Amino acid sequence: GTLDVTGATTLSSTLGVTQDATLGANLMMSSEAASLSHTASAGATSGLSITSTNGFVDVESVRFDGLNLGTATAATVLTLDDTGVALSVDAAHITHGGTTGLAITSTNGYVDVESFRFYGLNLGTATAAKVLTLKDAGVTLSADAAEITHGGATGLTISSTAAHVDVESVRFTEANVGISGATDLLQLATSGVTVGGTLDVTGLSTLAAATLSGTLEMGSASAALTHSGASGLSITS
Repeated sequence: GTLDVTGATTLSSTLGVTQDATLGANLMMSSEAASLSHTASAGATSGLSITSTNGFVDVESVRFDGLNLGTATAATVLTLDDTGVALSVDAAHITHGGTTGLAITSTNGYVDVESFRFYGLNLGTATAAKVLTLKDAGVTLSADAAEITHGGATGLTISSTAAHVDVESVRFTEANVGISGATDLLQLATSGVTVGGTLDVTGLSTLAAATLSGTLEMGSASAALTHSGASGLSITS
């Protein structure tokens, strides 16, 4: 039948209840290693529910309120649904305090962070998933029509700390411009440009001043050396 207890009751053994038990106040467990266990047979509908009809459920410092998880002062830090987890607070953050690392991965798909799409070693967008491809040696621009654009007001610097920078087949090494086999074909300075190789000119060229350390060759069938200044032309040795 029904057991009504209106005062303190001490049981020295196990209390077995085969029907519902209704407590008008708190359930206090004083054992040093206490547990609340559910031992029903396995099945599709088997489980243990801890619910509050009109309020929340606190487990330690975590507050459960419907599909929301939070604290006593912020009840909706996380909101669960069938597709995932939403961070519901205004200023949310995910912090890793360990000494190894934090991995955010998708086993069979991509990971979106704001408008960035991470897919293995590829970075892109929802419409272009492979704009950048990362590898141990560098970064590859994978889009068919790729570009690097600088929109700031100061400048864009592309530099190598201890070596050169190749753009297509042109090699830049500090103030020198050349190719892989001849890195100093052009030597730039504040006073001008030094040509370290042969300068071939196929059209009209105007030089304010020129110093030749080798031979000036004119290969045209009808060549001319013309002076158009007002003073004179001197050819000396």
